[in-house]
Amino acid sequence: MFRSSGDCSDDSHTAEYIYEYVKGCIEEIGVENVVQVVTDNAPNNMAAARLLKEKIPSIFWTSCAAHTNNLILESIAKL
Repeated sequence: MFRSSGDCSDDSHTAEYIYEYVKGCIEEIGVENVVQVVTDNAPNNMAAARLLKEKIPSIFWTSCAAHTNNLILESIAKL
């Protein structure tokens, strides 16, 4: 299920910022009620995933398949 969104346009989207945002959502819902987080493949999201795995190893952080496919097709088109 989609949990939330926020206007973060004035904030720097660092790995730490994303990690704290997601961790806060997970803690609000309850760690036992969260299985997976899905984001795009941006490096800051992947770094946030590593931070979260250290804190909550039971959570799966998954890269969005559509974003991955877009990146693959973009690379093919450049060939």
